[in-house]
Amino acid sequence: MCGTMSNLEVHHKEFRSQSGDDSDENLITVCTTCHNNLHSKIESDEL
Repeated sequence: MCGTMSNLEVHHKEFRSQSGDDSDENLITVCTTCHNNLHSKIESDEL
């Protein structure tokens, strides 16, 4: 998302809890900050 190549984490586009799998098509790598932002946005959207 931000273009950094350090502190990368794997993120599921469709969460495993929502029937998402571990296939390459469902995974992206994002930095720690972007990963936290993604989850914060998702949680606030669910409220």
